[in-house]
Amino acid sequence: MSKTYENFTDEELIRKLRGGEEDIMDYLLNKYKNLVKAQAGSYFIPGADEQDILQEGMIGLFKAIRDFEDGKDACFSTFARLCISRNIQTAVNKANRKKQEPLNTSVSLSVGSDGEEGGEVEGLAVAGLRRLGVDNPEHILIDRENYAQLLKSVRGDLSSSEMEVFNLMLSGLGYKEIATILGKESKSVDNAISRVKTKARKYIAV
Repeated sequence: MSKTYENFTDEELIRKLRGGEEDIMDYLLNKYKNLVKAQAGSYFIPGADEQDILQEGMIGLFKAIRDFEDGKDACFSTFARLCISRNIQTAVNKANRKKQEPLNTSVSLSVGSDGEEGGEVEGLAVAGLRRLGVDNPEHILIDRENYAQLLKSVRGDLSSSEMEVFNLMLSGLGYKEIATILGKESKSVDNAISRVKTKARKYIAV
C-alpha cells in the first residue's frame, strides 16, 4: 500500500483521502512522524514527558491533514510543520499558566473540532458526550463546571493506557489515528475505547 502512495504528492494524497481512501491518513501520519519527533524535541512542558509532547505534535499533524486546503494553504509539508509547532506551543502555554496542573493530569475542556478551548459550553459538552458514546447528548443539561467534574471522574477510573486513549479521543481522533500515534494495534485501541465508554456511562445520567 505504501509503495503505491509513494508515487503521489502529499496534496494528491489528501485529495484521495477526501475521496474516501481512509488508509491515507495512517500513511501520512507515519510519513511525517519523524518531523513531529524533531519538533517535539525542541520543547519542554512542565509535568509532561517526551511521549506527552510527541502526542501533542501528532495531534497537530492530524489537524494539518484534516484541515489542509489545496490551493489556499502553502504546500502540505510547510502547513504540517506550522500545525505541529502551533499545537505543541499551545500545550506549552497552557502548561505554563499559573495554577495549571501538569499536562498529563489536567482536566481538559478542549473538545471542540479544532481542539482549542472556548466556544459555547453546550457545544463543548455535546461534542465530548458524543465521543463518550452518548446517543442524544443534547438532552443532557450540563454546565462547564459539571462537565469538568465529569471528565475528572472518568479519568480517575481509567488505567494509564486508557487515559492516553481517552485524551486523544477528546481531541477528535478516531481509533486508527490513535493507534498510529500510540504505536499500538488498532484492535487494542478499539477495545480501550469500548472500556472507556463503559466506565464513562457510570457518571452520565441519560
